[in-house]
Amino acid sequence: MADRQKKGTGKQTARKRSPSPQRSGGPVPRQGPVPRQGPVPRQKPASRQEPATRQRREAQIRRTQQSRKRKYKRNYTLYYIMFGILLVVLGTVLSLTVFFQISEIRVEGSGVYSKDDVLSLLSVKEGNNLIRVPTKKIEETLFSELTAADSVTVKRDLPSTLLIQIEDGQTAFQIFDRERYYQISEKGRVIGITVSPAKKVQIITGITVSEEKEGVFLKDVVDEEQYNDLLIFAKALSEAGIEDVTVVDLSDSLSVTFFYEQRLRIDIGSFTDLNDKLLLLKETLSKGNIGVDEAGTIDLNRSDMLIFNNISDPEFPEEFSDVFSDPKPETSEESPSEEDADPPAEPSSEEPSNQGEG
Repeated sequence: MADRQKKGTGKQTARKRSPSPQRSGGPVPRQGPVPRQGPVPRQKPASRQEPATRQRREAQIRRTQQSRKRKYKRNYTLYYIMFGILLVVLGTVLSLTVFFQISEIRVEGSGVYSKDDVLSLLSVKEGNNLIRVPTKKIEETLFSELTAADSVTVKRDLPSTLLIQIEDGQTAFQIFDRERYYQISEKGRVIGITVSPAKKVQIITGITVSEEKEGVFLKDVVDEEQYNDLLIFAKALSEAGIEDVTVVDLSDSLSVTFFYEQRLRIDIGSFTDLNDKLLLLKETLSKGNIGVDEAGTIDLNRSDMLIFNNISDPEFPEEFSDVFSDPKPETSEESPSEEDADPPAEPSSEEPSNQGEG
């Protein structure tokens, strides 16, 4: 019993707490920081820590500022693009509705067609918008209608003028086929069809024209072989520098003949060595080996030999004789002038006899 009491007394004695300061009325001790578990990091000296921190701070500020600048730049670029698109749309709308109204349609270059002739073919009028004018379509329309023209160009002369330039076709040669004369321009367009030939213009025979229509191109209305023969012969004449060729017969490509002026008929045979043959002819004419008044025939079937016969008749086609001859002056049937009239009779020098004398 005594032992139990001792143990109990000891237990009670161990559980007995010391009086707290709050209860005892004494000062409360200040608690310090709770110690950190684990290894304590090594602290750098204050003198080395402050510059590194300041540099990181400045770098962070620079990156932030650069990011803001890029953002602002992207925003401004977007605004500029939107503003530019708005200006383009606005300018387009105004140019197609308000600005660039046609106040004048000017026609230049043609001596065949008047301004009224051209305007009658246009659907465009003064007051229409110049920007919306279909220039290419107008060119095609005018060129198909103006058959005597070699080219038509339509331009916008800002701010308010529509310019139409027309180049009249000049007859380079004429083709005689089935009692019709087809005038061909330098660009190969049929600019006229007549029953009488144009004066002083070279005549080509032996070519068949399939369509009697003005405004078409020669290559579209003749046989391809004949067209090529014509081009070859024309090019060779030009390169040789031979002028005054009046009539050319291309009916047979193996027996080509042409007339120089109206007095010489040249037989060149085929197109073989054509350039050499024509150069030989040019040299003979330039040296004066054939007189300027001599007439006859020239055999030029070989490129190294020219045979001139001044006895044979060149037989220039009679139906073309008036085309290249100068017109004869007209004689006026007027009464003779005073100078051509008989002079008045002179009075007799004898005095009349005095019959009453005696």
